[in-house]
Amino acid sequence: MARSLAGHSATTATAAGLLLAALSGHAATAAAAAGHLLLAALTALSALTGSLLLIVLRQSTHLRIARARIVRMPRAPVKPDADERL
Repeated sequence: MARSLAGHSATTATAAGLLLAALSGHAATAAAAAGHLLLAALTALSALTGSLLLIVLRQSTHLRIARARIVRMPRAPVKPDADERL
């Protein structure tokens, strides 16, 4: 969580730097700040994609285990109805 907060504050600082550089006319500084923002966005997207992939893999593993349990469970014998007993 601390990393996430630090990342957000760094991104906010980079965005503020980009705005100041653009307003003051420093094109190289603005380009560098834009590059940092792009890198931060790609890093966040990569982390999100990795988390979603782990969730999907975990769920598919749980489904496989549940299916295996269902197949292994013995079936209860079927009791005949009252009409069939006569």
